[in-house]
Amino acid sequence: MSPNVLTQRLRDLEDAGVVERRTLGPPVGAVVYRLTDRGVELEPVLQELGRWGRRQPQRATGPMSTDSLLLALRTTFDARAAADLAVAIDLQVAGDQVDLSVAGGRLTMTRGAAPTPDAVVIGDVPGVRAMVYRQGTVDDAVAAGMVIDGDRGAVQRLINVLR
Repeated sequence: MSPNVLTQRLRDLEDAGVVERRTLGPPVGAVVYRLTDRGVELEPVLQELGRWGRRQPQRATGPMSTDSLLLALRTTFDARAAADLAVAIDLQVAGDQVDLSVAGGRLTMTRGAAPTPDAVVIGDVPGVRAMVYRQGTVDDAVAAGMVIDGDRGAVQRLINVLR
């Protein structure tokens, strides 16, 4: 996507009240966009669209972003299978750090480190995607280059409810 097209799409989303533009303070001083409350309301729609699309999987032709990966994880989360699960995983992928926690049948994702993780998972987006969706084991993922420090069983239990 060209910078002009991206700028126009962001402007349209801002005009529609889906995102808001902010300038970060020093020392960063960068312009960032974040979802408004109205934008956050779209998440269930996107999850259902993702579930619908999984019935007819397509081969991805481009790279997947960390945000797309996180949305995919939300889309495949099975709350019924996770009813009795309690895990906290510190996911470090593509320069991002995300606290993935499951408790009470709910998956939460928060930017930043998990305060008391059961395990730390370090890798790239394709590696995490392969670990979660290729029906392998955590040991297979480590053999393929993923780094998992801590309770590998906790990571496997999380993967088991992301199907």
